[in-house]
Amino acid sequence: MSHDRFADREHMIAVLTEQFPTWNLMGDLHDVGPRFAVTRMQPQPMHLRPGGTVSGPALFAMADICMYLAILWELGPAGGPCVTADMHSRFLQKPDRDAPLLCTAKLIRIGHTLIVAEATIRPEGRDAAVALFTASYAAPRV
Repeated sequence: MSHDRFADREHMIAVLTEQFPTWNLMGDLHDVGPRFAVTRMQPQPMHLRPGGTVSGPALFAMADICMYLAILWELGPAGGPCVTADMHSRFLQKPDRDAPLLCTAKLIRIGHTLIVAEATIRPEGRDAAVALFTASYAAPRV
């Protein structure tokens, strides 16, 4: 698979924003390349649970979007029809509500009808993960 189907990151972001206008509520694209993407999220009040922790649904959405960005970069605009088939989460520790979070997604396998990916979320500047995710995406036209 070639990742050169987009002219650049800005073109990919424009296509994604047209298809999914609210994607960046769960982070901004920090880096992208062959078979990977990194997003960054500064937690906002909408991401928090009572008690001040970043909610599981916010982390889950951040990981899903980051993995989708890696897929979109790898497959180009044709990757748009991919949908999440399943996703598994493992929350390891409570993230600091004030620390920016980085999510790194990697594509593990790109098959004819299924893409397998993983994502790790860490506080920016730290090695310890707060959450791990694995997912598969149905790719009917891959």
